[in-house]
Amino acid sequence: MRFSFSSCAAAVVVVGLTATASATTPVSGTLSVEAMHKGPDPGRGSWSLVLDDAGNLTVNVISGERRFRLSQRQLRDFSELVKRERFFGLRDEYGVGAVSGEFRVIDVSLAGRRKKIVLLDGLADAAHRDEIKRALLVWEAVRSLFDIPQALDSREEDRALIRQLFP
Repeated sequence: MRFSFSSCAAAVVVVGLTATASATTPVSGTLSVEAMHKGPDPGRGSWSLVLDDAGNLTVNVISGERRFRLSQRQLRDFSELVKRERFFGLRDEYGVGAVSGEFRVIDVSLAGRRKKIVLLDGLADAAHRDEIKRALLVWEAVRSLFDIPQALDSREEDRALIRQLFP
């Protein structure tokens, strides 16, 4: 499944599918990532990306498509982070909020495993704070793969939330 922002309705469908995805789905291949960040106003800053195991990164923002090439080291570092943060053991969804609000989706395939999670607003849940921190660290790594100033970037807010959860 490829993420896009051709309409707000399409983004709502993606979240609906994601929320019912199984915990971990077996897949073939080494590493692939699909992610998206939909803002409250889909025409302003929302983005989606696709990363394949060859290091080809395609980022779509409202102004168009940008392509990047990641090194083998960057791919290895990302894969190691996914393992270290036990991404495949995370829940399918964190936070509270309406599907019409801001949300993020991360779909990672690595070494025959696949996991998709949704991050909604209201992530400061003390009951799952360790898991939320792990999810946010993977999210930060995804967003750090590219530098497009027009694309939504929640890394500062996410770091502040981690500091709040782990004073």
